[in-house]
Amino acid sequence: MELRDSYHLVGSFCDWSLSPEPMALTPAADGTVHQIFVVRDGSCSSNSSSSCLVAAEAEDCSAEALENGTEAAKEGVGAAESPTRVVAGPAESPARSLGRSPKKRKLRREEFQIVISKSWVRRVYPGDGHGRVMLRPDIPSVAASEAGKGHDCNWIIEGFPGDIFRITFDPSSMIVSSAFVENRLNGTQSVRWRGVNLGCWLVLEKWMAPEFFAVLAPAAEDELALMTQGGSKARTAVKEFRDSFIRLEDFEWLASTGGINAVRLPVGFWCLEEHARGTPFLPTCEYVDLAFDWAEAIGLQILLELHGAVGSQNAEHHTGCSGCRVAWLEGSNRRQNLQVLEAWAIRWGHRKAFLGLGLGNEVAKPKPISSSWKSDFVGTLLCKRCRGIQPRGYWEEVADFYAQAGRLVRPHLRPDTPLVIDTCWDTSRFLQGCLAKVPGPLWLDYHHYECMGSGDPGTVEEHIKAVNLCNQLLLEFPANGQQPPPSFVLGEFSLALKPQSQGYDADGWQSRFFRNQTQLAAQRAVGWFFWSYKMARAGWSHWSYRESVELGWISPAS
Repeated sequence: MELRDSYHLVGSFCDWSLSPEPMALTPAADGTVHQIFVVRDGSCSSNSSSSCLVAAEAEDCSAEALENGTEAAKEGVGAAESPTRVVAGPAESPARSLGRSPKKRKLRREEFQIVISKSWVRRVYPGDGHGRVMLRPDIPSVAASEAGKGHDCNWIIEGFPGDIFRITFDPSSMIVSSAFVENRLNGTQSVRWRGVNLGCWLVLEKWMAPEFFAVLAPAAEDELALMTQGGSKARTAVKEFRDSFIRLEDFEWLASTGGINAVRLPVGFWCLEEHARGTPFLPTCEYVDLAFDWAEAIGLQILLELHGAVGSQNAEHHTGCSGCRVAWLEGSNRRQNLQVLEAWAIRWGHRKAFLGLGLGNEVAKPKPISSSWKSDFVGTLLCKRCRGIQPRGYWEEVADFYAQAGRLVRPHLRPDTPLVIDTCWDTSRFLQGCLAKVPGPLWLDYHHYECMGSGDPGTVEEHIKAVNLCNQLLLEFPANGQQPPPSFVLGEFSLALKPQSQGYDADGWQSRFFRNQTQLAAQRAVGWFFWSYKMARAGWSHWSYRESVELGWISPAS
């Protein structure tokens, strides 16, 4: 197939001169073109002539800043001072509470456009009307091309030294996309988002902080019981715990030593004061505000996750209330959960560090609570809309909730912000297109724990292969309406195995286990998030990313 026009990348990586070689046809030979380039370590330079991607930390690499007199600069291709999208909203405050500036993350940023047939009046630029647009891997961006227009409208690519990206352009649909390929410096594939969960910070979990629970309310199994039984003493202690458990120093460690560029932040419905009012829970919004301040100052991104819904989405302790009835989709509970998600999108959706929004963690189907008529009511008459629906009816109802939540939050988010749908341990659950009404882009969140289950503990070598993870991530999803197919994200995993596993006491398997899980995510997902960043108990290093790095089990570069 021959192209009528040629397409050249132009950007700060080549001093706003045309790339020497045009974008090539993709193997599909469907008219789409692509080009690969590498994020280099170094500053922008007016003397640079390489076609590799070059950008500097917190440095303006626009044509105006370069002032090199190239044709592109004369035509005004470059961006204005700040290489980030301008989004309406309140001013964002710097990092607070510790009285000092955080260390900078070594993240490189680049801007570019596409020029058609070497004609500067025929430029391809972001077409959503927001000026400079962050082009995130696997999230398409609509392009525009109008003669004489496009000034100050550039795509932004962020990456770390050695990261290789593929930029693809479809002239027929006017869609531009990027894909992370690999990191050539360490010789292995990597993923765009390398993250940790900040577990047990804003949703307390007894197994992660048993001594804390034992002192305040020994019989309490979850945060609701802790706050109810512990009274004022518990309220004071919980605040002190949250003030000290995660601080600015932790974000700095993650961004530097830890090699992390994103965090997944589990939050309960009681986060905002208006939703905590009338409950024993303490609002946590001040800590979420701080997390965004720190993340933006350092260069991290935050995936905000509804971990505990009103009425509990799985009746487990990590929702704040264990042993209760799964009632999160019933009447007023459903309405409140929708209000919670919309309120979060309004408050934080405009933040530069806002990566995505999780609509519900590890949702479970209601289980019968007794051998009585109530069992049938809970199991099959969860809500009025579920009556008469076949066994998959509950998951259709869940998908309807996600669709309604998506419509409510989308107006408050950037167009490329993903909504995260938990697969509830089975990635095929939503395979039949029941998420088609959820406005994308979508990420499907899968959690993988080899230590779970009551079967044979097996051998360490068997677990390292992570066969189930591989099988789950191999599923192919159809396009979501007019949106591209959803992407996978490995939202939770750890190094934990049953101690009875053969070979558990040997050395070295932890590193291989981590590499294999993350490499599987690199091949089939947009990122991974280790559970958890750290523990509030000793001796559980397999669940602590920080301890695993310090023990040499995890190499942040792997």
